[in-house]
Amino acid sequence: MNLNPELVQETAPREQRVIRLQRGCSVAGKVIDAATGSPIAGAAVVTWPPGEKEGRCGRKSVKSDAGGDFKLKRLLQGAWTIHIRKRGYLETRIPVALGAEEHDQPLFVRLERAGSITGRVSDSDGNPVENAHVTPAADSDAGGDGCRVMVEQTVTTDPEGRFR
Repeated sequence: MNLNPELVQETAPREQRVIRLQRGCSVAGKVIDAATGSPIAGAAVVTWPPGEKEGRCGRKSVKSDAGGDFKLKRLLQGAWTIHIRKRGYLETRIPVALGAEEHDQPLFVRLERAGSITGRVSDSDGNPVENAHVTPAADSDAGGDGCRVMVEQTVTTDPEGRFR
């Protein structure tokens, strides 16, 4: 086997290309408990590129630190919706418009504690229904105006038909 490389010469002139990079934007803030004012550690702060649906492609996410602080970096200019989630709290959505500079004001996010629903599922004879799936319906932010929504959670009833 003969492996002699050949020299290839370029005969056409090269085309000049200009690549312009857009400066990334960032959003910083603090997540606190609405009732106590205490910082909330471990809250998920998530967003997607403008025009994209929820999903993993292009998703940016961070967790708030022990002091409740967070910073999302390397965001494109445009309109974003920041989703803040923490188990036991209502999800909050905040619309943010990003320009060429960092977001001027830090976001102060006040999460409200979520309530709980308890009950019992029974059949038409009043007997408990075990292993029934119960999912609460939640109001959503159809208008995109920063309304809080509850993260959906499905639970299964116990042998007595109870759920929480």
